[in-house]
Amino acid sequence: MIFSTSPKRTFVEFPITDFSFIKQQMLTWASPFNICCFLDNHAYGLSPHTFECVLAAGAVDAIQADAGNAFQQLKDFASIHRDWLFGHFAYGLTKETEPINGGPATPLPDTIGFPDLYFFLPEILIELNSGRIRIGSFRKDHEAIWQQILQMPPAGEPSAPLHPVFTPRISREEYLATVGRLQQHIFPARPHRSLAGLAGPQSGFSQPFFRILPAGRTFSALRQPRAIFKEDGNDPSLSADQRHISPLPQRSQS
Repeated sequence: MIFSTSPKRTFVEFPITDFSFIKQQMLTWASPFNICCFLDNHAYGLSPHTFECVLAAGAVDAIQADAGNAFQQLKDFASIHRDWLFGHFAYGLTKETEPINGGPATPLPDTIGFPDLYFFLPEILIELNSGRIRIGSFRKDHEAIWQQILQMPPAGEPSAPLHPVFTPRISREEYLATVGRLQQHIFPARPHRSLAGLAGPQSGFSQPFFRILPAGRTFSALRQPRAIFKEDGNDPSLSADQRHISPLPQRSQS
């Protein structure tokens, strides 16, 4: 069912007595739908919020798009359907929000195959709160949906524990080599440019001039400048005024 203009969704409310049981029945009822989305607040005490759970089942209309003009397409889609929309944004949309200067970057392999953007207009929308359930539909089938939910067994735990198998994209050796290249890019192999070079016999520091202090203590030891960077040709090097270098206070062992 595709709408060129948005139809009117109507809601009917029903009382409930067992919130947790009805929630599990809702999940069983929604499982046959090819598209559904369940949002659960898990009784998180952030106020204000309107409902505890929302279930969107079925799709009367949907949009999917890849990066390029995806956000505008979604805006146009939402302007037609002034209703709830559920979906996702994928990382590939950064090509719209953060374009790469100098031309397109080499695309990363997509092993999942999801579109960069996908949103759907749900056929049935159910809001669940303590003491009541509210069913929204484009048809006058609210009572029938409610009776279907009541006949459902609660969703249970899987009969066998799930043990997913994770396969790394790269080996441990490739990962470490990549990290090493990043370190070389951030800290080129020049004198006094690495963090280790900030303390030691060659730097003139008898001990590091930084330390993690316990909570509640001030950084009074760092009020005086300890070191400065200066340019010597094209190679910045570290120089220090030894008169301003002093050990940080040691914590009492007593």
